[in-house]
Amino acid sequence: MNEGKYRARLMKNGMGDLTIRFVAAPIIKQEPKNLVVMGTCFSRNAFNTSPYFNPDYKSFFNIQFTQTHTSLISATTPAYSEGIPFDQYADTFTKTELENVKDDFRKDFFERLHEAQPDYFLIDLYPDAIRPIIWLDEKSAITGSYILEGSPLFDVIPCQEILDHTDDEAFYQVWKKHADEFLAKLLKIIPEERVILNKGGFTYKYYDENQKVIAYKNKMAIEKAQLLWDRLNNYFLSVAPNVRVIDFSNKGYIGDFYYPFGHSFSHFESGYYKDLLKEMIYIDQTNSFRD
Repeated sequence: MNEGKYRARLMKNGMGDLTIRFVAAPIIKQEPKNLVVMGTCFSRNAFNTSPYFNPDYKSFFNIQFTQTHTSLISATTPAYSEGIPFDQYADTFTKTELENVKDDFRKDFFERLHEAQPDYFLIDLYPDAIRPIIWLDEKSAITGSYILEGSPLFDVIPCQEILDHTDDEAFYQVWKKHADEFLAKLLKIIPEERVILNKGGFTYKYYDENQKVIAYKNKMAIEKAQLLWDRLNNYFLSVAPNVRVIDFSNKGYIGDFYYPFGHSFSHFESGYYKDLLKEMIYIDQTNSFRD
């Protein structure tokens, strides 16, 4: 029906009445949509071809680039004027880790996004919710990601001030100003309807190696971080209310001992990532109908 956009099926409902159910017709040989991801494993690992994640994701999305473990504060500050000795410590990182750290220092995210012109932009605010901000000088800040924090490079970079989460209110007030700047720049490149906020969220439990449900011991600290993350999400949406949202907070996903990169309160069971890809496909289909 409607030039092949829909299929219809006659059905009898529970009251015995004849009804017609409409569904979207499958799209044959649809080109994968271009996607840029900014965030962490909460979002990016749905686009991983291992069996735990989504082996067929490339049929639906083409990842143009990923800006990972970068806070909105870091993304909206200028590059540090002095040199950073990346080469001297390159062998302490994997190749991917080093590129991720360099991305956070380069401050060229918006230029790359403008050049990419993606169909969609997917973001989660994990780095803002839990990682500290390191001010290298009065103007330039970087994200204190776990990658950087665990390397010898962390000990030699300049540090004028650290903004951490010991005082979430103070962090929030600084973060809001940079979130405003980030969204103002972002929405000049891509419209709100093509921005997707993955609300993410932490888990308090996981399946152990025997598939028994075990609680993480640091529940209060996780809950504190979750409260701030919820607040950041809410502010993001108050500034950009028309962005699309992925929210799995009511689906009950928990962690898994067999998560490929190690279980933690920020890593989920396999179904979360498969569901996230399905949600992305659904968002694309509904946007296609609007177009």
